[in-house]
Amino acid sequence: MQKYSKLFIIGGALFIAGILLLAPGVSDYSTAVARDTDMRGSTVLFLAGGGALVLASIVLVIRGALLKRKYMNTVQTWESRTDPETTSARPSMFGDRPAWMDRPANHMGDNYGQKRD
Repeated sequence: MQKYSKLFIIGGALFIAGILLLAPGVSDYSTAVARDTDMRGSTVLFLAGGGALVLASIVLVIRGALLKRKYMNTVQTWESRTDPETTSARPSMFGDRPAWMDRPANHMGDNYGQKRD
């Protein structure tokens, strides 16, 4: 699994956990404001924890998107590929081949070199 996929999954899980923590915090805060009473102590913890998790998830998702973009820009596509040289595609696969490997002696099509009697 790619690193950016892991970041997307972890970011999504943190986002859901953050929303689940923010919901009771917002509910307690709005109830306290509407009734003009004091907030419970846990309200601030719910709001702070949920907000921190949502921010962390946003950072992870953005980091994953940047990694995916970087990966997709470095992947060789059909249009961006370069064909190998014909000499390097021969069986030896070396670019520094000796000259005799390209045109061996005693080849029947040659008009020079040693001939058979």
